[in-house]
Amino acid sequence: MSLAAGEVSFDITGQATTLDVRLGNTGRVDTTGTVEVVLPTGVTVPSMPPGCVAEAPDRTRCDLGPIVAGQVGTARLPVAATPEAQRNAPLSGAVIGTLAPRAGKAKTIQLSFRIVAVAALATPVVSAAPTGSQGALPPLAGAGRETGMTRVQKLALVLIGASMLLVVLALALATGTLRRRMGEQRRPPVVDAGGAVD
Repeated sequence: MSLAAGEVSFDITGQATTLDVRLGNTGRVDTTGTVEVVLPTGVTVPSMPPGCVAEAPDRTRCDLGPIVAGQVGTARLPVAATPEAQRNAPLSGAVIGTLAPRAGKAKTIQLSFRIVAVAALATPVVSAAPTGSQGALPPLAGAGRETGMTRVQKLALVLIGASMLLVVLALALATGTLRRRMGEQRRPPVVDAGGAVD
């Protein structure tokens, strides 16, 4: 007997995909075939195809009917996965195939298959927004009033006002010094009684 299961792959849309299971009768007598599919947490069969039943939340059983010698029975199951399961990919599932002849002991074979998803390769890193003491600025005095200005704009206005005040002071000092020098230059010489000039 032979058993094969294709890889389950979820594309970027994350929509449901399919799992193909093939159970082959390589013997000389006719048999009846069944397969059981075991899926990991977060991966399910959303709708049961004909001949398949859910035996448990993670286990689906499909009757393939008669499989004559040299022939292959196929089960095709839709498979869906939650976003979390796709982010945790790659995952693995299991398939158990059984061939039961009309007379004699049934034979069983088992294998595992991979479950991959594009979402596992393209999951963005999301940083948490700062809360409480994690970088939050304390409220300003009078924060309840709407001022229309940000903290940076207020700081810029204060710096501009201080700069203008310094410029005015510098101009006043320079003007005062210049006036004193000009007054000294214009003052007439003083002549004392002896005719000497100061």
